[in-house]
Amino acid sequence: RYRSQIARTEKQFLCKAHNHTAQIQRNFKKFNDDKDMHSIISRFLTPKSRPYKLD
Repeated sequence: RYRSQIARTEKQFLCKAHNHTAQIQRNFKKFNDDKDMHSIISRFLTPKSRPYKLD
């Protein structure tokens, strides 16, 4: 009985850790997408004389 309790706790812990990792990966992906968006927008906004430069 004691052993199954340990196993259950371990399972919950692993599940939580997995969810946490997934959340971090999602946030990181969102961050990268935002960065791409930012560079695309800045490309459109910068004058043609000096393209691709961020002030």
